[in-house]
Amino acid sequence: MGPLDHYLTYGRREGRAGCREDEADAARIRRFNSAFYIDRYPDVAKTGADPLDHFIERGLPEGRLGSIVDSLEADEPAWQPSPDRLCLNASGALVRVSSQPPSWVSKPDQRDVGPMVSIVVIAQGVDPAKLVEGINSVIDQSYPHWEIRLLYAGGDEKPERFKPEDFGTLEARIDVSKLPLGSSLAREVNAAVTRANGSVLLLVDGADALAPHALHHFVKAMRAETQACVCYGDEIFIDADGNKIEQDFKPDFSPEYLESGMYLPPCVAMPRSLFLEIGGYRENLAGAELFDLMLRVSASKAAIVHIPLVLSRGEVANPLRAGPPQSSSLKALSEHLKASGRGGTVEPGLIEKTYRVRDAIPAGLPVTLLIFTDNRSAALGERGTINLYDNFLGSILRATETRCRYRVLAVDNGNLALRQHERTETTGGRVISHKQEAGARSISQGRPTSA
Repeated sequence: MGPLDHYLTYGRREGRAGCREDEADAARIRRFNSAFYIDRYPDVAKTGADPLDHFIERGLPEGRLGSIVDSLEADEPAWQPSPDRLCLNASGALVRVSSQPPSWVSKPDQRDVGPMVSIVVIAQGVDPAKLVEGINSVIDQSYPHWEIRLLYAGGDEKPERFKPEDFGTLEARIDVSKLPLGSSLAREVNAAVTRANGSVLLLVDGADALAPHALHHFVKAMRAETQACVCYGDEIFIDADGNKIEQDFKPDFSPEYLESGMYLPPCVAMPRSLFLEIGGYRENLAGAELFDLMLRVSASKAAIVHIPLVLSRGEVANPLRAGPPQSSSLKALSEHLKASGRGGTVEPGLIEKTYRVRDAIPAGLPVTLLIFTDNRSAALGERGTINLYDNFLGSILRATETRCRYRVLAVDNGNLALRQHERTETTGGRVISHKQEAGARSISQGRPTSA
């Protein structure tokens, strides 16, 4: 098949680009979501057309949106990088460079009355060049109402003439605090948040950079919620040369998933009042302060919202990407269980930096084990043919003999033998038989398992 025939038959539908001009449309086709498209455009559902075919043939030319990502991006304001940049000169000193932007470049609308975003940047041992890049990503934001509270503790690699306090000298919206040697990070972060002026707090690692519309999307998501709202987005990882090597698309928030390990990015937005209300960062949890904070947020009444857009980027070599230290994480999880009144234990998971929470089961808790069966048998290779119900009941008796109070409730279609009824009843269990009518579905049909 020739290249043109392949593109017309398969390539376009698969979201492949036929030429450079097609790349944007190809990306929109790759992330197309049929449910989103039909829900947003009822007229498409009425036609009975295949949603993807309709989107390719008519939706794209008409400017229709094919996914939630398209919808979010369509709302982004006009943006151009700021003409004012911070950079390191040849001797390593921090300087400001300004250029005259073209006349057609629009500036952010300062009249857009929105909440002030206080960005707490935690820079411990961060390469000054990476820190400058991250600060510039804030200066470049399309959302104009922000301030930075920079907490800086340099490493041995810093240029001799680099002075972090110059950030505040060159940009009035930046407040710089040096982290004293051996100081408590939790105490310093809490103090910075207390001094902040914004109603919205954004926690950022000093080695990371924000996408141009990150603040816009954080503020929009928080405005859409009627209750306190904590937001996070997706991120990309880059190597030391700045090349994109990995994309990390986060799932929607799950408190159970969070208890298995810190999967949220270091870049998290929340109301400043919520941070202070739940106690901020706690001490004696070195490296797991954010994990501990988010566990307490998950136990609060705050909504936790995932924004399905790449809102930050960071180096894959950043130690934060590997997750917080195990000892601190286990301590945070144990205290989380205790505070929630659940009890139980926490242990390391099978994969590094993951954890397993075993909730406490009250002593003597009665348990009913429900079995749906049509009393079939199965051939299991060298084990020969076994009766599935007998095998299942036997495994229950062996596994639960001394662990809890239980009873078996078996629901069959009249096929269990008398001896199987008697064996079930000797355990304190019961069999309920339902005669199957002609043409009716099997009692086990559609079940994940049957015995």
